[in-house]
Order: sequence, then C-alpha cells, then structure tokens
Amino acid sequence: MKTIFTRIMIVTFILLHVSCAAYLCNNTVDKGPAINEVERPLSDEEIYEMSIKQNGSQKNKNDGAPAVTEIQNPMSDIERQKSQLISKKEVKQEYGEVYFAFLDNTLYLSGIELGNDFEIKGKVSKKDNEIIVPWNSIGVDENRITKVTIMNEIHPSPSLCIFAGLNNLLEIENLEFYKLNGWNSLQDFFHNCKSLKTIDLDKLDTKGIEDWSYMFDGCTSLESINLTSVDMSNAVDLSHMFNNCSSLKVIALKNDMLKKVKTIHKMFSDCVSLEKIDLSTWFFNSLEDASQVFSNCKNLIYVNLNNPTTVNLKDMSYMFNDCVKLEKVDMKSLDIRNISDVRGMFTNTDCISEIEFNHIELNNINIYADDMYNGCKNLKKPDIYVLKNSLSLKRVFNNCPNVEEVDASMIASYNGAIDILGFSGMSKLNKIVLKRGQRIDNGLLASKVLYVD
Repeated sequence: MKTIFTRIMIVTFILLHVSCAAYLCNNTVDKGPAINEVERPLSDEEIYEMSIKQNGSQKNKNDGAPAVTEIQNPMSDIERQKSQLISKKEVKQEYGEVYFAFLDNTLYLSGIELGNDFEIKGKVSKKDNEIIVPWNSIGVDENRITKVTIMNEIHPSPSLCIFAGLNNLLEIENLEFYKLNGWNSLQDFFHNCKSLKTIDLDKLDTKGIEDWSYMFDGCTSLESINLTSVDMSNAVDLSHMFNNCSSLKVIALKNDMLKKVKTIHKMFSDCVSLEKIDLSTWFFNSLEDASQVFSNCKNLIYVNLNNPTTVNLKDMSYMFNDCVKLEKVDMKSLDIRNISDVRGMFTNTDCISEIEFNHIELNNINIYADDMYNGCKNLKKPDIYVLKNSLSLKRVFNNCPNVEEVDASMIASYNGAIDILGFSGMSKLNKIVLKRGQRIDNGLLASKVLYVD
C-alpha cells in the first residue's frame, strides 16, 4: 500500500513539472508586435541621413586600423543612393549649384550633396563669364568621363555648359532632370563632345531657348539626330549649330518650329558626310542670314531649297562654297525678293552644271555678287537674274571653262561698262549678249559680243 502511494506521488510531481515548463515557455516567446501596432516606415530623408551617419561611424571605427575584411564595393552604396534620390519629387538646392561626384569613368550630378564613397566629389556653379565647366581645374580628368548620370533634379546657372569639352562622353542618363529654368541659350551645350553618336533631347524642356548656336559644334561622331519632338518654337539663332559634325548624315526638325529663326549661318558647315538635305518645308518666315550654311560640305550632292517662306532672306553669300560634289540645287520657288548678298554663293562647286533662280521682282538696287560662280568648272548654264542689280561682278565667272554663253543684257552697268574682271578664264565662251549702250572694255572679248535692243 505504501509502495503504491509513493508511485502516485512521483507521477503527480512529474506532471506538475511538465505543465509549469510549458507555461513558462509559452509566455517568454517573442510574438512580435500586435497586428494593430504597425511600425511607421522611414521617409526617404531619414533613410538617407541614416546611411550618412552609418558611413561616418564605420569610417571612424576603421581609422588607423588595417582592414581585416573585404571592403564593400562602393558602387552598391551609389546605386542605393541613386534609387532613393531619383524617387525624390522635390530637391532643395541653392539656385545655380550642382553637386558632382566621379567614380569609374562616370560623372554623377545631383541637386544635393552626395555620399563619401566616390573618388572625387564637389560642386560647381557659374563664375564670372564662365560658360564651360573647367573639369580639369577642379580635379576631374575630363578625358576619363565616358558617362554622365544625373541622379535627381539639377538647376545649373543659365548658360553653364556641363557637357561641353567631354571628348570621350558616350552616354547621358536622365537628361530630363537637367532643368533649364531661366535659360535662353544652349550655345556650346554639347560643344566638342567628339565621341557622342546619338542624343535624345525629347524630355528636355527647351521652350524658352532662343540661342541654339554651336550647340553640337565639333560633335564629330554624331551620325543622326531627331529633333521633331523638341520645342524650338522660340529659336532665333541656329548658327554653327552642327558645324563640323563630320559624321552627320540625317537630321529631322519639326518644320513649323522655325518661324522665328533669323540666322542659319554655318549651320551645317563642314558636315562632310551630309549628302542630301531638304529645306523646302522648313518655315523660315523670319530668316535673314543663310550665309555659308553648307560651306565645305564636300560630299553634299543635292539640296532642295524650294521654299516660298523666305520673304525676309537677305544674305546667301558663300552658301555652297567648296561643295565640290554638289550636282543640283532646286530653288525655283525660293523667295529671294529681298536678297542683297550672293557673293561666292557657288564658289568651287565643281560638279554643278545648271542653276536657276526664282525670277521674282527684286527689291534691292545693288546686290553684292563678286565671285558668285567663281570656280564652277562644270557650269554650262548660269542664271544671272540676281546679277541684274549688281554694279560689281568681280571674278563672278572666273574659271568657269564650260560656260559658252552669257546674257548680260539685263545687268546694270556703270557708265555703260560691264566689269571685265568677271569674265576671266572662260575658255569656251563664244557669245556675250549686251543691250545697246553697254560695252565691255576688252578687245579680246569684243568679237564675242552680240547686241540686242
């Protein structure tokens, strides 16, 4: 009996011990916060500040001590910052200042100061009359920059060209973050970006830009560009815009965006890969200066200039100078009523054989025409309509060996004399038509003159 009682007591003790252990275990397990106690997520600013503090404390711990573990790749920190910064809708920044950092051939631009895990960092702002950022003088070797990444909105000082002179630049990421507040000029914006092959400007707000001169000057690798979605409605100056873009073959502009343009001086000069271009549908209502626009385009073959909107056009001097392969220019509809300067217009266009202008009434009584056809070696039928109000024809037909006949009867003359200096080197010339009262003071040409009433 005693033995049975003892066994019962032992079993009861064991059961009580197990129950107590289970109770204690259940009440000490961390079940986490209650369902209705959700923690507030950190804001972008708190995340960024926390990352800066962590980086700073980590650096303090390692000061003066040798590394014992593998250093984290700094690019991971940059990519993390980039994802945070790009998502920010508003960036507080002193107007005109741009923070920059450089690492692994990439230039990072930001509206707020970047972290410390970069090779070089600092900030730039416009100084005095500075137009192009002198990267070399502030510690960045511009020849090492192959990519620019804009990490968030930046508001550079007006006319400060961050990209100009970056000879090896291949890519620009997030150009839409480049804000042009207060800008009216993109002069030299991509000047001498010699390795840039293509550029997308569709998301760049250019509505207020008037001056586009030299924008792509010296971009020798640029092959094509589409500006049909770019707002050029206030453009006034396109001079030198694509000067020396030696690889450029195709360009597209939105035709009705050019109504305020006054000058295209040297717009395509030295574009030696350009073969054909059509300007017939470009709205040039305000255009005055088209001088040297295609100068030295050595592979240019055909140009369509049948543009009736050029009522204000005055200067076409040296327009096709040294276009040695030019075969044809269509311009029968080109409005030249106010033209005043055609000097050297077709100088050294070796291949062109026939030229015909729009015979519209001319308003200017004295048109500058020296050297207009000088060196047109294949020219057979020159149009001298625009010469009728010219008092100077110096070298106008020099070295045009295939011209056989010149009708000078409509050309204005001084005291009845036609300038003989304009007819040198015309080995096949056999007839010069003059009206009675005109004369050529050169005995060698006298036998070739045919007078008409």
